[in-house]
Amino acid sequence: MMLEYDNLYRDSPKIARIRLFVFPGNHFNLDRNPASTETLKTKKTVKQNSKVNGDSLVVVLPPPPVDVKTERIDCSDPTRFNSLLSAAKYDVFLSFRGEDTRNGFTSHLCKALSRKQVKTFVDFTVQKGNEISASIHQAIEESFVSVVVFSENYASSKWCLEELVKIMECSKENGLVAVPVFYKIDRSHVRKQLGSYSEALKKLQNNSMKKVQKWREALTEAANLSGWVSSSCRDESELIQKIVKDVLQKLIDHNPPNDIKSFVGIDGNLKAIDSSLREVLEVQTRMIGIWGMGGIGKTTLAKLVFEKYSYQYEGSCFLENVRERSEKYGHALHELRNELYSELLQENNCKDSTRISTNAKERLRSQRNFIVLDDVSCSKQLKYLVGEHQCYGPGSKIIVTATDKSVFAQWEDEEIYEMKVLNSKDSLTLFSLNAFNQDHPKMGYEKLSWEAVKYCEGLPLALKVLGSFLRSKSETEWDSALQNIKKIPDAPIQNVLRLTYDALNYEEREIFLDIACFFKGFLKEHVVSLLESCGFDAANGMRSLHEKSLIAISDNSLRMHDLIHEMALEIVRKESIKNPEYRSRLWDYNDIRDVLGNNKGTDAIESIMLDMSHIDDLQLSVDTFKKMSRLRLLKLYDSSEKNGKLSNLQLPIGLKPLRYFEWHAYPLPTLPSNFCPEKLVTLRIQNSQLARLWDGKQNLVDLEEVDLTGCQKLVELPDLSKAKNLKSVHLSNCRSLAHVHPSILSLGKLELLDLLNCIKLEMLGNKKHSRSLKHLCVAGCSNLLEFALSSEEIEYLDLSHTGIKVLHPSIGRFTKVKEISLRGIRLKNLPDGLSRLKSLISSEKLSLFKCGRVVSKQKLHDIFDGLQSLQNLSLVNCDSLFELPGNVGRLSSLQKLQLDGSHVETLPGSIKHLPNLKTLSLIGCKMLQYWPELPPSIRHLKALNCTLLQKVAFGLFSYELQEEKRVSISLQNCVNLDVENCIYSFLQHVRKQAYECEFRRRGVGRENIVVWRSDFFKICYPDSRVPEWFTYRAVGSSITFEVAPPSSYYFGSLLCIVLSSHSLDFELDIKCRCYLEDGKMHKYSLGILFLSHVPVEGHSDHVYMTYNFNGIFDVIKLDQLNNKIASSGHKPKLTFEFFVSSGMARGKKDLNLLIKECGVYPLNDSNNCVE
Repeated sequence: MMLEYDNLYRDSPKIARIRLFVFPGNHFNLDRNPASTETLKTKKTVKQNSKVNGDSLVVVLPPPPVDVKTERIDCSDPTRFNSLLSAAKYDVFLSFRGEDTRNGFTSHLCKALSRKQVKTFVDFTVQKGNEISASIHQAIEESFVSVVVFSENYASSKWCLEELVKIMECSKENGLVAVPVFYKIDRSHVRKQLGSYSEALKKLQNNSMKKVQKWREALTEAANLSGWVSSSCRDESELIQKIVKDVLQKLIDHNPPNDIKSFVGIDGNLKAIDSSLREVLEVQTRMIGIWGMGGIGKTTLAKLVFEKYSYQYEGSCFLENVRERSEKYGHALHELRNELYSELLQENNCKDSTRISTNAKERLRSQRNFIVLDDVSCSKQLKYLVGEHQCYGPGSKIIVTATDKSVFAQWEDEEIYEMKVLNSKDSLTLFSLNAFNQDHPKMGYEKLSWEAVKYCEGLPLALKVLGSFLRSKSETEWDSALQNIKKIPDAPIQNVLRLTYDALNYEEREIFLDIACFFKGFLKEHVVSLLESCGFDAANGMRSLHEKSLIAISDNSLRMHDLIHEMALEIVRKESIKNPEYRSRLWDYNDIRDVLGNNKGTDAIESIMLDMSHIDDLQLSVDTFKKMSRLRLLKLYDSSEKNGKLSNLQLPIGLKPLRYFEWHAYPLPTLPSNFCPEKLVTLRIQNSQLARLWDGKQNLVDLEEVDLTGCQKLVELPDLSKAKNLKSVHLSNCRSLAHVHPSILSLGKLELLDLLNCIKLEMLGNKKHSRSLKHLCVAGCSNLLEFALSSEEIEYLDLSHTGIKVLHPSIGRFTKVKEISLRGIRLKNLPDGLSRLKSLISSEKLSLFKCGRVVSKQKLHDIFDGLQSLQNLSLVNCDSLFELPGNVGRLSSLQKLQLDGSHVETLPGSIKHLPNLKTLSLIGCKMLQYWPELPPSIRHLKALNCTLLQKVAFGLFSYELQEEKRVSISLQNCVNLDVENCIYSFLQHVRKQAYECEFRRRGVGRENIVVWRSDFFKICYPDSRVPEWFTYRAVGSSITFEVAPPSSYYFGSLLCIVLSSHSLDFELDIKCRCYLEDGKMHKYSLGILFLSHVPVEGHSDHVYMTYNFNGIFDVIKLDQLNNKIASSGHKPKLTFEFFVSSGMARGKKDLNLLIKECGVYPLNDSNNCVE
């Protein structure tokens, strides 16, 4: 089985990759055909380390420092570049020894690359034989980068060695960049073939000596390249992070652009945004607005900036088409925000949440995020989606594009950049690239080209569309087309766009209008199926529209520029200006009200999309749709969720042409018996009054999707055995559904079955083995007692909060499951031999939430030995669990362990051997008294309300604090904790660590310090005083002190407050504002920092402490002001004002009174404590 890790998370929004390339030579060939002799000349020769040239055609990024042993791609040779351009299919090819790393390191690396949208070729099959397959050869040749994971037994595989030989050949001939990773193996063993490599090659001596010599040479060459050694990193997660960052940088340096035409004239705009981002300190959160008319290139610029910077941030998200998506449905803003949070946190469960958890908000505040909101139309959208600066970690960046400048009206101290139209020179270049595939007009077309450019008025969209339209046409055809544009001089741009439409054939026009009037924003594959069922050659038609720049495909969804969309709508309006019933497609409420309300339907109408939020009560005739014999697409939805009603509606006999039927809040208890749309592909009747669909069997051979989400009166489903192509069935929140027809479970193409919260469902099972089911959710089916399904394709299984008491043996045949959840399940017992089940061996997430009666130390011991791939283990509220088994240390992939609400009294010492454990949650473990040394990989430690906890051991954990890693420790309401012996010594280690980190950075230069991360450490623990070693302490919520001399090297600050006990029932945020006073009563604001989050109720006084690199403020500005004030003879002073805020505290007392003490410990040369 060959896997391409390109769309591992299908639901995640992705942007089309924009590839950037450094062209060190004078020429490069744009045509993908190597035989082409037409070349595109750049305006200037671009040097490798040059910045973006003002009139260059390409975007040039400064490459990172290059190891002299690493071969880089030479693109000065056009032929060599052309071979790369045409061959590139994968970003990365992974070579590894399966038995060493398949289920651990390599799978984690694949997923990390996938999360960054890196298209990776990886072969997870067990390979046998001497020769690598032709597909592997081809994959290596079609990759830009190859990551070679050298491990103990790599050289024992002839397959691996042959891969390596091919990789090294391609690195010499095709410019493939090889990146070696020495995983638990010494580099010298690979380079000199020592140890296990020597033994392995001896055993292979029976092969030809020539072949063995090739293997040896390839091993030596690869080991001499710049790469990564696992022993140099603290843990595997750090190693993977560094590899991914290195790969991304290499791709940015080396990948050729997918569409160089999009970059013409954008370099000046890019430089302006670059300048804005570089001027902002890394510790500052900043919003940047990009404003300009439609078609000017705002989205292209935003994507380019996102591609350039996003990989440097912990969280990133490009949210496209905010205006369109938020206006289409009433709940869309909420869904968009969930999508944003899901992408930033890399958690799919955020998408379906009705509210964002406190934990998610806290994590967003603690990480640096890079966010792009594309096409925002009002300030409400902006505020709802991103809120205030404090919602995201210090150093986050938010880019917003908008056509309306008033979107930014409420912004303060934020930069708004206005996009300019292209100048005449760049306009001609962009037009020529699309018309002639070169950067200047063909001989004889110069005058016509200038005339065409004039009509486009510098608008990139119009230049691309007109150039694409005129490509390959004769001079006579050019002249005729330009004459047509002149006919309506007041709308030249619309006329330019209309020319391309007029040149389409019949099918292409129909597909184009269907997309514009109905399918905009739909998934491409879904639309292809629907249109093919209409008899169109949809795949080729869409390809043609895309090539003509009339549609775009992003994140596998169909997009269309606003100007083109407006043109399409106008084309349909002109089919019958005064009589909408004679138009082919209807979308305007007033037109539809006129047609439906007055029963004017005709056979001209093919699609209707009606927003019912405008309808209070529309009375319809029984035969409203009777005359619409060609109606293919019908969608009735409610953007405001007011559930406007259509009364007295009866669907007509037949409707055979209907392919898509969606009716939100359908008012009747059943579809009529004469409703027989035999060609139906999609049926969506969400949140309706349906009790049943229809009686008997319907011959719905083309049906692919049934969505009845939220139909709370639905009691049963019909026989769907004839729906042979059905792929997905959505029945979540159908609370009256007691029975799922067995025909559904027998369908050969069914991939998804969602039965979330079908609380009356008692049994789900089928004797037949499913060949296709991948996603099954029965979570919340509290009365489900019997579950017996088998499918080797299952990847996601959620049995949470069901009534299941015994797990059926069929669960053991779920060999491909990646996530399995048994949260809150009332099992009588965990079955014996559970650890041997293939489903658990391959799973990445296991939740036994509230499985208290069956989760014991012995049962967990049986399970743990087989869970090499497990990354997330939840044992929340397992109240029969008093101790974890010692073999928990064998969960080598575990990243998150949740024991909240369990009765564990201590943790086993083996926990320190979990190399990838980042999050340990012990909230409400009221029996916990002690924990031993923790692994150095820990980043989030939560032990709130552990009231018996007395002793804690941090061990190496305290010495592993680094500038690249944030650490958060919460010990709130641990009232019996021995603070004196457990915490104070730990804080001294933290203080020393801060100095050591700073000294390591001294060599990089003061000007580069601002690029390091902020707030890398924070802790909360019960105490009533600021530590005595703090330089400055004060009673109350503010503190002022004189600034150290300008010559003193300033590192940052430890900030601390004591918050008094309280009984508030809402959450609090602690923030800090900093000022510099010049001695003349003038104050200069240096920034605001989010310091910490406070959960409800504090049973005693608590200390909240944070360390920030470079302080919480603008260090460069501080230096400038400090020098200026000192030279005037005054002594500058710094004031720190701490304050408490909450959105729930309106009308309450002053929350700042909760702050009893505060303290600041500046780190600089004058108070160096590292002896």
